[in-house]
Parts: sequence; structure tokens; C-alpha cells
Amino acid sequence: RKSNNPPDFKKLKAKVGKKALKALNDTDVSFQAASLHVAGQSLHEIGVKDVDNKLVLSSRGKSLSELTPQLTHPAAPARISGLKGLNDIVRIHASDRLLPNLSLLIPACVHSCVDEDEDVRKFGIDLLAALVSKLEEFRLQPFARLITARVSSALNSLDPPTRMDGVKMAKLICSSCPSITTPYASQLYAPYIGLLSDQSTRRCTDEILQSLVSLLKVSMRHGRDIDATNFVNDDSYDLFYVPGGRSRNAALFPGRCNQSHVLPEISSINYLPSLTQEEANLNSVNIGSESKTMTKLLSKLCDCLVETTNVEYEHNTAETTKVVAKSVGGSKATGMDSVRIILLLRAIRLIRYNHENSMKELAETDVAFEKLCNRIIKLMMDTFPVVKEEDGSSEREEDINVAIAITFIDMVCNSQGDCRHLFSSNDVLSNWMSSICSYVLSRLEQMKEPGTASPQDLDVTCKLLRQLDQLDRFSSELESTLLLLYERIFQSRDIRAIRSDAGRRIYVLVMGLLEDSIPYTMSNVSMQYATVSLSCLQAWAGDFLYESKYVLQTLLSLVRRVGDTGSDSLLIKSLRDNFNRLLSPVDKKRSTTSILEKYPLALQRISLGLMVMLKSPTSETLKSLASICCCSVVLDRDSVKESLAETIVQSVHCIRTTISMQSYLTFLINSIGMSIRVKCLINALSVGEETALESVATTLTKAVDSLDCSLTRTSRLMLCAGPSTVKVLFMILPQMSSWQATAAKKEENPRGSILRTHASLIMLAFFSLSMKQQDKYASIFTVSPDAMSLQSLVDVVCNYLDRIVGDEAAMKVSLKLTSPIVGLIVSEESVLESILERVADWFVVGGLEKANQSRILSILLDWLKDLRLKPVLTNDVAGRLLQQVHRISQVEDSSGHEPTMNFVGQLSAFLQVAQTIQL
Repeated sequence: RKSNNPPDFKKLKAKVGKKALKALNDTDVSFQAASLHVAGQSLHEIGVKDVDNKLVLSSRGKSLSELTPQLTHPAAPARISGLKGLNDIVRIHASDRLLPNLSLLIPACVHSCVDEDEDVRKFGIDLLAALVSKLEEFRLQPFARLITARVSSALNSLDPPTRMDGVKMAKLICSSCPSITTPYASQLYAPYIGLLSDQSTRRCTDEILQSLVSLLKVSMRHGRDIDATNFVNDDSYDLFYVPGGRSRNAALFPGRCNQSHVLPEISSINYLPSLTQEEANLNSVNIGSESKTMTKLLSKLCDCLVETTNVEYEHNTAETTKVVAKSVGGSKATGMDSVRIILLLRAIRLIRYNHENSMKELAETDVAFEKLCNRIIKLMMDTFPVVKEEDGSSEREEDINVAIAITFIDMVCNSQGDCRHLFSSNDVLSNWMSSICSYVLSRLEQMKEPGTASPQDLDVTCKLLRQLDQLDRFSSELESTLLLLYERIFQSRDIRAIRSDAGRRIYVLVMGLLEDSIPYTMSNVSMQYATVSLSCLQAWAGDFLYESKYVLQTLLSLVRRVGDTGSDSLLIKSLRDNFNRLLSPVDKKRSTTSILEKYPLALQRISLGLMVMLKSPTSETLKSLASICCCSVVLDRDSVKESLAETIVQSVHCIRTTISMQSYLTFLINSIGMSIRVKCLINALSVGEETALESVATTLTKAVDSLDCSLTRTSRLMLCAGPSTVKVLFMILPQMSSWQATAAKKEENPRGSILRTHASLIMLAFFSLSMKQQDKYASIFTVSPDAMSLQSLVDVVCNYLDRIVGDEAAMKVSLKLTSPIVGLIVSEESVLESILERVADWFVVGGLEKANQSRILSILLDWLKDLRLKPVLTNDVAGRLLQQVHRISQVEDSSGHEPTMNFVGQLSAFLQVAQTIQL
């Protein structure tokens, strides 16, 4: 029975497919909040753009925190979308913006490289390639273990496509970041054994071999110099392993391939090693285990080589490049893939090199490995040389022959150390070596143009020459090869051929053979190579510094060894006559810079050291050296050029006894470059004739300072040039007279005249002071009265003073310009009295303008105040000077000029004081 009473609450019925309705007494407790961000009030420094450097966005505006979670999405398209966004971020942002986000980018990237989906792996590898191409190698060092672990995981996968993606990753990392792979290279060898054996990856053998070669090159380049344990544990990296994700390869520990690791026995809970110690033990290099891995890998490469040289199992040969191999012992021919053979032989050589280095640490011999090497050598030589098919369809057969020859030399000669006993006791090896020599000679004879040898031909030629030089049994083959190379490349002195890769490599190699040759006698072929050395240096100019330095150092060694006597003196004479090639420009029309000037400082010193060892430089050499010294003549002093000029002058000074005195003095004078200095000064001052007085004075000061530096050096060397200073002065007096005569000409530029006279007075002052130190009664006027007398010297000095006082800019540097005159007065006391008498005559005759009168008196006052003249100003000298000053004061024209009378009064007062002190 229904009640008529109304219910307390209305019952709400839920409908099918609809959400449950909220109760009527439900209370909404949600809330909203707003934030205000003002850029000018941020914690960062005001004015800095881009406040958050870690925030990087894709072109669609998505950040890393939004894209990285997509990589763990169950759907492959979602993961691919996330990888595309990450790749977009890497592409559009600079590397400095990516650095703060590497801890997110790299784990996400390498994890996707081992994803279960093939397309995801492809985009992951593309992202990894973009990252390593944009970042510097050391930036990836903290992630080395993680990256290598993922590569190892992919290489050991059960899925063949994943293993091939691991091959791509290994090649990418080895070529872009070799230091990352180096500590763990031995742990990545083992998977390649299975890859080369697996039928499912057979079609990708070439790609596998290329990746293996890249890995072996990394091991060969770095060797064992970097210890894996120290490399990993030196720094506390913040990232070693990122768990989670979707992959069939769950094992990411880098030591998973090392099956020889044994866990320690645990007796108590305190004995448990730490994770870091365990990882260090797993990363320690087990050379014995690595040797076994290399032996297995070499065995598999040997099997591949046998299969490739006998390809009856391959029915589809349309995609392979074929050549015909003709056995030495018979005429049976089979087809072979040339590209694969070259890769196999390259991998075999690298394995041999790495295995030999690892076994040196154990000082043992791996018998199984050596047997495999001997088997490979016999297999190669049974198919050598490979010839074309009759239809001539192959173009790579010569590359196979070159690869076989290089592999033979590396495996037989280089691995055996001193292999002379090996060839003397084994006729089979000797016959094989003779066959390779004949092949290389035939290849060199077929060169169409000098210096056009291919890199492969260069490699085998260089390797062959190194080995033949150690084998006395093949001396004739060595001479024939060297003579052929000389005739094809160097005999014609063709610059293009000498500058080619072939010319440079061959010549550097031959020079190394000459330096190491024992006994120290040189054959005719060796002499031909040595005499063409300076032509090679001239052709290389300053472009190939390594080759130039090696050749110069070798020439120094050869010259020191052969001396200057015997038949080898022909080498010394040839080098001496052709040394000027280093001192002349390569192309005089384009540049006047010599080859020596293009060299860095170290090579310049080596070159000049060679000149010193050769001794007796020719006149052309001395002239070129003086010309190079003149190139340092600039108003703004160049320390590099001045250093070169100093080195050149000192080098010639060391061998001055091997050349004539006249040649040496001529070189020193020419090295000053007086004509060039005058021309530079005139050109600098003629650019803007209306420039300020201070600017002109500054330019003149620079020219005088540069000239003084060169003259000081030259004068000191001249004083040491011979046993007699008087004889040297007698020989250079004509040159100084020439400068003075040129300066006295009216048509001569006044400032150029000042420089020339200044130079002659400085040199004369040096000799005068030196002669006075040797003999207090000696005088420069007794050397050659016809060329130099007191009257002629006073004429030169007064003409010099007239030029100075007539130039307002020269008066700014009058102390520097007249300093050599003070030196002459110190050594020749009569000079001062004669100069002052001549100046007094000017005042009496009226040959000076009023402005110049005060200027010349100021110069005389500066001289008298110079402390160097204190011994000269005796009582008698001061009295005679006072008489000349009194003559000046009596001139009516001067008495009315106040500045002149002021200087006259100062001169009189100074001389009276000096006279009183002497009394």
C-alpha cells in the first residue's frame, strides 16, 4: 500500500550510457589561480635575451618534456612522431642550446635506435647522426658507456634487421666520435663474427665489412693509450643507464660480451663489491680473450675471402663487379667481387696490426693466428696478379692487385720486424716479393703524366720502398724503382708534378731512406734525389709545411754527415749553388715575398741553419738575404720581420770567414736598405702634406728609430768583421761618402738627406769610439785623409745641422738626430771647436734666418749639457768656445733678436761655469 506522504529527496535515475549524476548535496571545491610574469623583474640579469636557455621548442611549438614521453608510447607512429619532433629541435637550434638538454636527448635517441619497430630505429639513427654532427666530441664523453651499450645491444640482437641497424650505429659512432668507442672496441668485435656467418645478413656483407673496418681503424689509431677503466671512472658522470622503454634488447651492460668474467665468492654481506668496482672489473681489458676473439674474426674473414675468390655459389652475378683471377701455378680462372675483396683485405690488415700490438704486451706469439695469416698470404699470392676478363668489362682489377700487394707487405714484412732472415731462408716469399716488385714497376711505367699516380699506387709504392731498403737481396729492384720515379716525377723539375700528392709523398719517403741509409755513402740515384731537394722546396713554397720541414731537417743531417770532402762534396756544392731558390719569390709577377718569409719561425731557423752548414754562400744568396732584410724596413716596426732580419744577419756573421771581406761588408750595408728607408719616409710624408706638425714629427721619429736599430746592429758586426778596425773603416768609407754626397745635393729631398747623413754619422761614431778605446791617440782622420778629413767632416755636420734647423718637424727629434755628432765630439775633441767656429761664421756672414739662429744655438746648448762631453770641456777648450760665442753676440743682426740673445747668454754662462770648475 502506497503512502501519500511526500519523499524527503527526489530520486534521480541514472540513464544507460550516461555518467552518474552528482548528488544534490555535492559541493564544488575546485578553484582557479592566475600568475603574472614580468620579464624586467626576473632573477636573471636585466638585458639578457632568452631567459630560459633550457627551453627548446620544435617548429610546431612542442618542448622536449612533451616529445620524450611519446617515445614510450605503445603505438609506433606516435614514437616516430616524437622522434621527428626531436630531430626538428636538433636541426633548428644551435649546439649551445642543446647542451643543457643532452641528458634527455641522448638517452631518448639511443634507446630508439634499438626499438622493436624498424621505422622507429631508422628515425632514431637519423636523430643520432644529427646529434653527433652538431656536437663536439668531448661533449658526448659522459654518455660513452650508454651509447656503446646500445650499440652492443643492437649488434647482439636476435632480430637480423636490428643487428644491421647496430652495424650502422657502430659505423656512425666510430667515424664521428672515435674516442667514445676506443675503450670498448674489443667488446664490439665478437658480434661481427656472427654477422659474417649469418645467412640472413649475407646480402649486407659489404656494409658489415665497412663498419668493421671503421671499428678497427679506431682501435689502430688510439691503441692502448687510453685505459678503459680510468677513462670511465675518472669523472663522476650523472648518467650511466636509463631503464624502461620498448625493446627486445633488455641487456644494456657494456661487458655482456665478455664471457670470461667470474663473479667473486661472497662470504658475508660486507664483502659485496660496490657497483662501481664491479663495472671497473667488467671494463678491464682481457688481452687473452681479445686475442681469441680476433683469431675467430680473422678466421671468418679468411673464409669470406675464400668464398669471394671462388663464387660458384653465387648464381646472380649481374650486381657484382667481376674480374678474372689467374693462378700463378695454373690457368684456372674464377669470378670475384672486387669491392668485397678490397674491404676484406683492409679488415685483415687492421686486425693484424691490432693483434700484433696487443700481443706485444704479453710478449707471446699466437700460433693459431699466425697460421691463419700464412693461409691468407698463400691464398692472396695464388691469385696474384688479377687480370681483366677478355671482354674488358672490369675496372677494379688493378685495385685488387694493389690491395693484395699492400696486404702482403704489411703481413709479411711489417709484422716480422727485421725480415732479412725470413727472405734469405724462404725462396717462396722471395719469389712473391719479386712478383710484387715487377707489378709495381709496371704500374709506374704506365703513368700517363708525372705525379698522376692513384692513392692506392702511392700506398703500395711507399710500403714497397720502405721494405726493399731493408732487404739487401732486393737492392737492384730498389735502385730501379727509385730511378724510375725520379725520371717520371722529378727529373723535368715540373712544378705541378712535384706539388702533387705523389711527388710529395715519394720525395719525403726517399729523403727518409737517405737519412737512415747505412753505410753513409750515397749512390748515384740518391745523389740525384738530394740535389733536387731545393727545387722541391721552391715548388712547395709555403703551402706544404710538414714536407718542407722534414726535407730541411734531412738535408741538415745529410750535410752534417757527408762533410765537405770526398765524392759527396758534389751534394754540398749543388745545395750551395741552389740555396737561392729558397730566397726568391715563386712568382715575381704576383708577389715579391720570398719562400723563406712565408715559412714560420721554426722553418726559417732551420733553413738558415742549413745555409750556415753549407758555408761559403754565393753572391746571389747574399744579395737575396740582404733584400729580405730590407723587407723589414717599415715605419711601424714589425717584430716578426725584424726578428728574421736579425737572424739572417747573425747567420751570415757566423760564416763570415768563408766569404771575402768585401762581400761580407757589402751584405751588411745592403741589409740596412737605405734607399728603401728614404723612399718609405718620402711616400709616408707625401700622402698628406697638410698633416699636422705632430704627425709629421711622429712619422720621422719612427723612421729614425727603425734606422738606428739596424745601424746599431750593423755597426757592431762591422767592428767584429776583421782583425783591424782601421781596415774595415777604410773599406766602408766610400759607401759613407756616397751617402753624404747624395745628401749634399740640392735636388735631394731634405728629410731623405737627413736620414742618409744620420746613417753615415752613426757608423762613423761607432768606429771613432772603438778606435779611441783601442788607442787613445788613434784618429779616424788618419785612416784615409783623402776620403775623410776634419774639414770634410765639419762640412758634412754643418750641412746636416742646416737641414735640421730648417725643418720644424726635424727639430722635434733633434736630440736623436744629433746624438751621433756628440759621439764624434767625445772621440775627436777638435770637432766641437770647428763646428762652433763654422756656426759663428754663419752669424757673422748672415747666412742664417733669425728663426734658425735660435734653433742651432739650442742644439749647441743641448750638446754642452750632455754628460758625455764633460771630459772634453777643459779650461782651454771652454775658453776658445767662449771666444766664438762672444763673436756671435757681437753680430748686430743677432743682438736685436731676443730668443737668439737668450741662448747666447745661456751658452756664455754655461761655458764660464765649466771653465771655473776646471780651474
